[in-house]
Amino acid sequence: MRSLPFCAFILGVAACGGGSGNPDAPVVIVPDAPVDAPPPPPPIDAQEFDFSCMGTPDPTTANDPITAAGSTQEITMNGPVAKGNVAIDIFKAGVANALSSVVSDGNGDFVSGALATEGQAFNGFIQGIALNGQGQPDPAYRATFVFPPTPLQTNITNVPVLMVSAQLFGQLQIVTGPQNDAANGALFVAITDCAGTPVPASLSVKRGENEVGTQFDLSLLSPQAAGLFFVMNVPAGDVDVGASFDNKTFRTHTVTSFKNENGREAGAITTTVVRPGP
Repeated sequence: MRSLPFCAFILGVAACGGGSGNPDAPVVIVPDAPVDAPPPPPPIDAQEFDFSCMGTPDPTTANDPITAAGSTQEITMNGPVAKGNVAIDIFKAGVANALSSVVSDGNGDFVSGALATEGQAFNGFIQGIALNGQGQPDPAYRATFVFPPTPLQTNITNVPVLMVSAQLFGQLQIVTGPQNDAANGALFVAITDCAGTPVPASLSVKRGENEVGTQFDLSLLSPQAAGLFFVMNVPAGDVDVGASFDNKTFRTHTVTSFKNENGREAGAITTTVVRPGP
C-alpha cells in the first residue's frame, strides 16, 4: 500500500463551531517522521483521555448575535497554505438562505457578518467554495463543509476551512479507494476526547439503522493519525456520525453529505469532529 506524506485534520470543538468556549482550533499535520524525530507517543493503553464532558446536555441558549472568524487553507502535500478568494457561507440547518456570506481575503482570513440567534443555540455549518478570477466556483477544488459537533452558541474564532484540490483528492483515492461523486459525498472525521486529544475510537456513520459509506482509518498510514477517518461514497443527504471507545458511546450528531451539483463540479467533502459530549 502506498503511503501519503501527510494526514491533515481539524482538531478541537471551535474548528467546527462547538460551544465549549475554547476559541482555538488548530490544524494538526502529521508528517512522515524524519530520521531524528522524537520518540512516538506512548501506546494507546498508556494514554489517559478526558471524558468529563460525556453526558453534558447540549447548550440551549446563545449570545445574540454571534460571529465566526477563521481562515481558508489549501491542503497540499507539504501541509496547509493560505488559500484566498474562497466564498464562505454560514447556514442554519434546514434554512436555505445563508445567515452570512463573505469572501476570504488574499491571506485566507475571513470574518462573518452578525449571525442572529434570537438567544437560542442552533445547529449550523460553514460552506467554503473556491472562486476563480471571475468570481465563479473553481472546478479545480472540492467544496468544503464544516459541521460542528454541538450547536452554535457563542463567537468562534480560528476556524480552519480546509480546501482540497481535485488533483490531491484523486491521489488520496489511491489509499481510500475510488469515490463516486455523482450520487455521493465524502466525510473527513476526527474523533477526540473532551480536551481535543485524538482517540482511537470506532467510527459510526449511519442513515437510519444502516451504516453507510466506506471508511478508511488513517492510523493504517501512521499511528499518529489514530482517530482520523475518511469516509468515501456516503450517499448524499443527512447522516448521523458517532463513535465508541472502551465501552463509552460518544455524542452522535447529524452532518450532511453533498454530491457534485450546484457549483460543486469537483465534488464536496464534509469535515466534522466527534466528541464524548458538548
